[in-house]
Amino acid sequence: MPDLPDSLEELRPTPGPIIAAREEHAQGIVDLRNRIARWLQGRGIDQWREGEFDPKDVAQEIRRGEWSVIESPEDPTEVLASVQVLWEDLRIWGKQDEPRATCTGWRWTVRCVAPEPARR
Repeated sequence: MPDLPDSLEELRPTPGPIIAAREEHAQGIVDLRNRIARWLQGRGIDQWREGEFDPKDVAQEIRRGEWSVIESPEDPTEVLASVQVLWEDLRIWGKQDEPRATCTGWRWTVRCVAPEPARR
């Protein structure tokens, strides 16, 4: 896997289709997240820390259909990019009175929180 860029100008599109994650992607998602955490920490940004995600938890989230990935064409278990879509994120936001959409992104990984769809 290539090194993370030093600047946004160095970003290049990630090749491959976005697919529903499979359980064998869990470790790759965690590895990618840890890699980004190290990159951030190395630049003095204390937003993410290595080891915050466990592959077993990510595998459960995959079974619930929360994760999509772009996998490496050379090694399908290597995750080049990922996105998690949630109706709520209690770990980050706690219980909210009203649904709210929040999406933070990165070329290499994206986590999204979206409100529940309107019920008829």
